Amino acid sequence: MKKIVLLLCLSAQTLSAEPAAKPDSVLQYASPVTLPSISKPKAPRLLLLGAGHAVALVYTYDQTQKSWGGSTGKFHFKSDWTRDGLAQNDEVSHLVVGYTMTKEFYRAYRWAGFSPKKAKIFSALESAFLLTVVEVPMDAFNTTQGFGVEDLIADYAGVGVGLLKLNHPGHWDLKASAKANPFSSQKHLFSQTSEQFDNFIFWGTYRPQLKWDDRQPFSLGIGYGTRRASNGISPWRELYFGLGTTLPDIIRIFSPKMAHTLEVLDFYYLNLNLHATIK
Repeated sequence: MKKIVLLLCLSAQTLSAEPAAKPDSVLQYASPVTLPSISKPKAPRLLLLGAGHAVALVYTYDQTQKSWGGSTGKFHFKSDWTRDGLAQNDEVSHLVVGYTMTKEFYRAYRWAGFSPKKAKIFSALESAFLLTVVEVPMDAFNTTQGFGVEDLIADYAGVGVGLLKLNHPGHWDLKASAKANPFSSQKHLFSQTSEQFDNFIFWGTYRPQLKWDDRQPFSLGIGYGTRRASNGISPWRELYFGLGTTLPDIIRIFSPKMAHTLEVLDFYYLNLNLHATIK
């Protein structure tokens, strides 16, 4: 059982390489800010990108070992869809993580100076590769885990949706939120217990422009999560209906340029919500 609370390898600005005024497709909304153009990768930024990747990979690997243990057993499968007691919460988290990784790697590669086409290819390949490694060999040879075919399908679906977002940005997005501070309820980066999984809600959001156009900060959301029944074991599905925003959306009201810089934080959905329990 696992969930990535946060996997961002490099917090970087998204800079446009196009000479025309068309905004970069990673942006949710067109920004009036004029940013410098990059026509090819820059050596200093490539070095920083590589260093950021190395640090993030070492830290993430360390957290996997502390969360799930080593992969010292025999190859075996697991069935997560109905047998993990999470009511598909884990599979939804894999989809959202694959989606978020693809977007953030794209931002990092664009910041380093790669063209939009190459950045999309590299971000998709790297996301798919890392998520595959988590399943095979890490989980597949872990005695307490196992190779989850459903997890890998959700991973690849998330990468595909991430590419769809990059090619057709619009005003839709996938986001996540927590019911309580996850850093106070779990010691490591990855969730280990059903209660820790139940702490997260995954959202599909839509942000209408309305009167303020790009500076309108609020979005509508439909979310999915789980909680435990009264016996503390059986999972109950929950459907959420929310009105919320993100930190970059709030900052965009006052400073579009700063919001553009902090857009890497747009994955977290600050919201007020109503929910319905589906037993």
